[in-house]
Amino acid sequence: MFTSPPLSPNIVHLWRIDLEPSGGPFPDCLVPENDLLAREVLSDEEFAKASRFVSQPLRLRYAAAHVAMRFILGSYLERPAAEVVLAVEKMGRPIVDFAAMQLAPSLFFNLSHTEDIALLAVGSQNPLGVDIEAIREMKSRPGIDRQVYTETERQRLLDANDSLWFDHWTAKEAVLKATGYGFYLSPLQIEIDPSLRFAVANERSGASRWLLHRCPPSSRWSATLATSSPIEAIDQLEFPWQQIL
Repeated sequence: MFTSPPLSPNIVHLWRIDLEPSGGPFPDCLVPENDLLAREVLSDEEFAKASRFVSQPLRLRYAAAHVAMRFILGSYLERPAAEVVLAVEKMGRPIVDFAAMQLAPSLFFNLSHTEDIALLAVGSQNPLGVDIEAIREMKSRPGIDRQVYTETERQRLLDANDSLWFDHWTAKEAVLKATGYGFYLSPLQIEIDPSLRFAVANERSGASRWLLHRCPPSSRWSATLATSSPIEAIDQLEFPWQQIL
């Protein structure tokens, strides 16, 4: 039986969720159209979205990420995965619907996935955001840069390699997600410090300062966690599929 470790204040749990364990495909029970584990655990909305992806690998990866997320959240909340009730804030951020579950608010989370890996950040104190992106060649960088990066950032990234470029990208998106605005807030309203340790977002309610944490290091992807207040540590955990499947 899957059980998450206790979540201490000022600690963020960062769960790595492999979307193709051991380099191979998942069992058929995670393919949405086979109507087994995915149908049992996912909400109607999640199941419908998974089913809309054109290719089976994309359907499977979406379903796997959200099935794992529900098991993890359910473990913290001491509820079965299928009984975790999620809601969407006005700007689109998913949250636990504590009122519907008749629970006191106690958990913040954020999910991101790219290719065959997902990251789920979970904390108990303040909103947070996480983003992970596969590092790849970006041939259209100049056009994207004008839409995403401030003039100061563009000058900094003129001769940057793809890895550093994606470090800035994931920092921007992690902050966008942490604010709750997502892309309703222009990326140009966020300034990433050259140290990649903090960012300032010019939100509608005023400027806010976000702390940035690089995680976990890899030559394949870039990932950033954004928090509104200092944290003591990031505990990196791996979702144990063998306990579920």
